[in-house]
This record gives sequence, structure tokens and C-alpha cells, in this order.
Amino acid sequence: MHSLSHDYLARLRFEARQLATLRALGEYRGKQRLYFAQSPEVLNDLRQVAVVESTESSNRLEGVVVAASRLKSLVLKNATPKSRSEQEVAGCRDAEKGSEKGSGKGVRALFSPSSRRHHGNFRKGL
Repeated sequence: MHSLSHDYLARLRFEARQLATLRALGEYRGKQRLYFAQSPEVLNDLRQVAVVESTESSNRLEGVVVAASRLKSLVLKNATPKSRSEQEVAGCRDAEKGSEKGSGKGVRALFSPSSRRHHGNFRKGL
């Protein structure tokens, strides 16, 4: 191949700006590999934040308010609800988990009438 011959490569001349660009490209290529390795963790963190905020907003629209300190543990850590409001949040959490397990509907399943039945699961204790 002509472009990889020793004589051809020896005759190539680059300006300082071109060399800086080539060096930066090599540097970014390494960072790209690191990003791809770390992106599953970042995406999981973003997903958890979205689930907590979505649950909070959905319940707030229905007039259900829970302390921020309890909301995250109720949604992500399966904490046991201590009040009526927390029962509503736990019901929403369970409805979402049910939709993730293969309904194939994703977020839409959270707002279907059948998913709201999960809200009643924790009402028996209070």
C-alpha cells in the first residue's frame, strides 16, 4: 500500500496545529472507551433519579405528598410504608415493577387502570 510505505511517510510534513489535532483525537479516543465502560453506571443512576422524580410528581398530582427523605427509600429500597401517603407511593412503586417485568408497555403501564390496583396492596395495614 503506497500510503504506508516508509518513503511516503518520511516525506509527510505536518504543521503544529495539525499535530495538536491528531494528538487530541488520540486523547479523546481513550476517553471514549472510558465513557462506554462507565455509561451503564451513569445510565442506571439517571434512571433511578427519573423513577424517584416521576413517582413524586405522579403522586403529587393526586394530592399525595411524602417527605423527600422517605421518598427515595420507599421507591428504590422497598421500605415499609408508615402512613397513608407512603402507601400510595409504595403502590406506585409496585405498579412500576410490575410493568418492568414483561408487560412490554413500559411507562404507559404505570398509568393504566389495572396498575392503580397495586395502590391498594398496602392499605390493609393502616
